[in-house]
Amino acid sequence: MKKPIAQQPVSVAIEAGGRDFQLYAGGILTGGCGTDLDHGVLIVGYGTNAGLDYWIVKNSWGSSWGEKGYIRMQRGGGATKKKAGLCGINMMVSFPVKMGANPPNPSPSPPPSPVKCDSMYSCPPASTCCCQLRIAKHCFAWGCCPLESAICCGDHQHCCPSDYPVCNTKAGSCLQDAESSFGVAILNRTAAEPNGAAML
Repeated sequence: MKKPIAQQPVSVAIEAGGRDFQLYAGGILTGGCGTDLDHGVLIVGYGTNAGLDYWIVKNSWGSSWGEKGYIRMQRGGGATKKKAGLCGINMMVSFPVKMGANPPNPSPSPPPSPVKCDSMYSCPPASTCCCQLRIAKHCFAWGCCPLESAICCGDHQHCCPSDYPVCNTKAGSCLQDAESSFGVAILNRTAAEPNGAAML
């Protein structure tokens, strides 16, 4: 049990109903208890004092009990004690055991894809395609607004954020509504690129 305790605390069950354990105030407990397990504690370390091996055990009864909430319990002893341990400390031991390899690192996220305007032109990722030249129902030239879900202004040169959807091209601003006097700077579009170039 020393090996896992050197790596981490170990949960154990013991008999804690005996008078010697209940009234423990210090030193190394060497007897006065059986193996009727009725209490859970935590072994946090071990040591030796004057040739007597012991476990360092953390109890849950507060710092006023024992050695500031801890007890030193004899490790080993007679034949019966070696098998069950003092107060049955070896009988019910619990600690995590790693059974396999670490999971593989996640694959890196793929780069964001360009925004396709049509079969021929694309805009950079996280942007909006705005038609620059429309004839009937067909767009023959595209511009790119550097925002997602942007509003394309009617002058075919600018755009606005979706939360400031009113284009005031004369003032160079985007407004929340037509009556608002507060706005943000209008944005310029850039030319869309042929799909092959946009994906390089």
